[in-house]
Amino acid sequence: MDVLEILHILSGEGDQSKYKLAESQLKDVEDGNLPLYLHTMATQLANNDIPGPDRQVAGICLKNAVSHPRDHVANMRKNQVWMHVDAAQRHEIKQLALGTLSVEDEVARHTAAQVVAELGVIELQYDEWRDVVEVLLELCRNGTDYTRHGAIEALGFLCDGAKADTIGQDEANSILAALATGLAEDAPLPIRHVAIVALRNSVAYIKANFEVDEERTFIMKTVGEACASPDPAVQVAAFECLASIVSRYYNVMLDYMDGIYGLTMQAMTQGSEEVALQGTEVWSSICDEESDILDELDDPLVPDSRKRTCHYFVRYAVTERPEFLPTITSMLTKQQDDDYDEEAWTPAMAAGACLSLIAGTVGDDVVPRVMPFVYENVNHENWRCREAAALAFGSILDGPAGTDITDILEKAIPEFLSHMTDPAVQVKDTTAWTLGRIVQFHHDTVGDYLHQLINSMGEALTDEPRVACNAAWTLHTIANAYEDQADNKSSPISPYFADIVRALMTTSDREDADDCNLRVHSYEAINSVILAAPHDCFGDVQEFLPMFMSRMQDTFDPSVDREECNTLQAYISSVVTTIAQRLGREGIAPVADDLMGLFDRVFQGKNNAVHEEALAAVGAIAQALEADFAVYYPTFHVHMMTALKNSEEAAVCLAAVGLVGDASRCLGKRILDYCDAILRALLDNLRLPALSRDVKIVTISCFGDIALAIRGDFTYYLPHIIDVLQDVSQMTVADEELLEFLNRLREAVLDAYTGIIQGLKDENKGEAFLPHLKFLLEFIEHIWHDTTIDDRVVKNIVGIIGDIACALGPLDPKVKGVLRAPIVNNILSKGYQMRDKSIANLAKWSNKQIDKL
Repeated sequence: MDVLEILHILSGEGDQSKYKLAESQLKDVEDGNLPLYLHTMATQLANNDIPGPDRQVAGICLKNAVSHPRDHVANMRKNQVWMHVDAAQRHEIKQLALGTLSVEDEVARHTAAQVVAELGVIELQYDEWRDVVEVLLELCRNGTDYTRHGAIEALGFLCDGAKADTIGQDEANSILAALATGLAEDAPLPIRHVAIVALRNSVAYIKANFEVDEERTFIMKTVGEACASPDPAVQVAAFECLASIVSRYYNVMLDYMDGIYGLTMQAMTQGSEEVALQGTEVWSSICDEESDILDELDDPLVPDSRKRTCHYFVRYAVTERPEFLPTITSMLTKQQDDDYDEEAWTPAMAAGACLSLIAGTVGDDVVPRVMPFVYENVNHENWRCREAAALAFGSILDGPAGTDITDILEKAIPEFLSHMTDPAVQVKDTTAWTLGRIVQFHHDTVGDYLHQLINSMGEALTDEPRVACNAAWTLHTIANAYEDQADNKSSPISPYFADIVRALMTTSDREDADDCNLRVHSYEAINSVILAAPHDCFGDVQEFLPMFMSRMQDTFDPSVDREECNTLQAYISSVVTTIAQRLGREGIAPVADDLMGLFDRVFQGKNNAVHEEALAAVGAIAQALEADFAVYYPTFHVHMMTALKNSEEAAVCLAAVGLVGDASRCLGKRILDYCDAILRALLDNLRLPALSRDVKIVTISCFGDIALAIRGDFTYYLPHIIDVLQDVSQMTVADEELLEFLNRLREAVLDAYTGIIQGLKDENKGEAFLPHLKFLLEFIEHIWHDTTIDDRVVKNIVGIIGDIACALGPLDPKVKGVLRAPIVNNILSKGYQMRDKSIANLAKWSNKQIDKL
C-alpha cells in the first residue's frame, strides 16, 4: 500500500480489514527511516488534495513519533530522537507544518497547530527555534483569518506545553496582546474561541501582568466579556479560563469577586448545560484554593512569611448570598438521561463535586442551607429529585462535624437504606454512594445500622453494575472504618467477614463485571475487607487463600482470553499481597511452595501491569516468611533483576526496587552475594536522565535497606553510594509543583544515611562513616533552613540526629561538640513542639542519646 491509502485506512475510511496491515507498514517506515517518515507525514499534513481526516492522521503520526505526553521517560527519549534529526530536515518539516496553519480545512489546520506547538515545545527545551513565538505572532498580525486562527491556536498549545522558563516576559506580553486582539468584539467567533482557549493555556505566563492593576483589570474585563459571549463555545472556554485565573491569582481577586459572582450565577441559571457546568467549576477552583490556604494557616511548619491571606469568598457566598447554594443544588437535577455513560461529566456531577468542596471549605455552615433541599426532594415522585437529594446529602458529609449533622444522620441512615429498593436505578446508585460517604466520614453513627447496611449492600451487589459498583465501594469503606481494629481478637465486621468476601468474589465473576469497573471495585473491596480482618477471621482468610490460588491457576489455561487472564493475575496478586500481610508466616509457610510456583509462572508472561502486582506479592510473601524466603530468592532474583532493568516501565521498576528492600530485610547478610548486581542496576538507573522521579526516590531509600542488611560489609560500596547521596543532596527545584518531589527525595536521602549509619554500627564499622559526617550535617542544616520541608522530612532529621549520637558519638569526641551546636538544639526544640507525637517522642529520644555522650 502507498502512504495515501494507508492514511485513508487509518482515518477510518477505506478498507478497514487492512487496518492492522496499514498500521504495521507505517510502523515499519518509522522504524526504518525516521527522518523520511517525519517528512512524509509533514508533506501529507500539508497536502490540500487529500481529505482532512487523512491529513489529521498524518499530523498525529508525526506528533506521536516525537513525543509521548503520558509517559515522561518515553517522551524524553522521543524528544531526543527529534533533536538528532538533521537541522535542515527539521526546518523543512516545521515549514510544512507552519504552512498548514493557513489552510481552509479546519481539521488540518487544528492538527498543524498541535504539531507546530509540539515541535516548538521540544526545541525550546534545547534552546533552539527561539523565534517560534515571533514567527507565530507575525502570522497573527499579517495573515488571513484562517492564518490568524491557526497561529493563535498554535500559540495556545505552545503555552500549554512549554516549560515556564522557555518563554520570556517580553514574549508573554506579545502573546497577550495578540490574544487580546483575537478577543476583540469585532473578531470572528472562531478566532475569539481559539483566542480565549489560548489565553486559558497562557495563564501561567501572565503573572507580571497581574501584578499591574491596569493590565490585570483589562485581562479580567476581556475574560468577563468572553464569559458573556453569545457563542456557547466561547463562553465555556472563557469560564475555564476564569477558573484557572481565580486559582492562580486568588490573592488579587478581591476587587473582581462581585463580577465573578454575577457571571457564574448567570451561567448556572441561564446558560446551556455545558456553560452552567463551567460556572460551578469556577467555584470549585475557589474552594480548592481557599482550602489550601486554610491548611497553610493551620500548619505550624509553614512560616508566617509564606502564609497567604484567605478572603473567605466561599463562606461569604454561603452565608450572605441566600441564592448561592439553592442555585447549585438546583443543578443536581440535571442528570443524564436514561442512556447511562459512566464517563460523562454532567452539570449534576459538577454541582455535587462543587457542593462537596464547599462543605469541606466552610464546614457546618453548609448543613442548614442544603438540608431543606434534601427534605423537600428525598421522597419526591420524580426520580431526578430523589437522586438529587441523595447526591446533595452525600456531598456535604466531608467537612461538617457539629451536632447538627450528627443528629441528622441518626434519621438519615434508615431513610436512605429504604431507598436501596427504589424502582429507579439512578436513585439506588447514588444512594449506595451516599451510604458509603456516611461510613467514610461519620462511621461512628453507623453502629446500630451495620447489620442492615451490610445486608443491603450484599443484595445490591446483584443489581445493575453501576449500583453493584457503589455497593462494593461502600463495603470497602466499611472495612476501612474498622481497619484500626484489625489487630483485635474480634471486631464488628467479624460476623459478616466470610459472607462479604464470598459475595464480592461472586460479583467479580459476573459476566458483566467489566461494566463500570465492577471487577476492579470488587477486588479492591476484597483487599480492604481482608486487611481489616481481626484475628477471629484468620481461619476464614486461610480458607480463602487456596480459592484465590485456584483462580490464579485457571489463568494459565491457554483457551482463556489472554488479556482477561492478565487482568485477573494482577487482581489476584494484589489479594495475595494483602493475605500475606495479614496472615504472616503461620498462614503463608504451608502453601509457600505452591504460591511461589504460581508466581514463577506469572513472571513467564510479558505483561508489565501483572509483573508490578506480582513483585509486590512476592515482597509481601518474603516479609511473611522472613529468613525462610532464602530458598526461593535465587529464582526470583532473576525476575527481580529483569524488572529492575526495565526502567522505562516506571511502575514495574518501582515494584522491583521495593522487592530489593523486602529481600534485604528478610535475607540479611545472605543477600551479599547478589549485591554487586543489584547495586550496579540501581546505580545505572540513577544515571538515566529520564528516570521516573518515584523510582529515583525509592532507589535512594533502598540503599539504606541494603546497608542495614549487609552491615559492615557495606563499607565496600560506601564511597560509591556516598557520592550519589551527596550529588542528590544538592538538588533544588524552581517549580513549586516539584516541592513534593524534593521533600520525598530528601526524606529518602535521610533514610539512606540512617540505614548506612545503623548498619555500620551493628558491626563496629562506624569509623568508615566519620569522614562523611561533615557533609551530612551541612545537608541537615541546609534543608532545616528551607521553609518548604514537611513533617516527614522533619521526622527523619530529628531521628538521624539520635542515630549519629548513638552510632558515631562514642567513636570521636568531636561528634559530641557538633551535636551540642545551636542548630541541633533548635531542631530538637522544634521537634518537641510538633503536633505529631511520634516526632516529639523521637526528639526526646535523640536528646537522650546526646546526653549519654
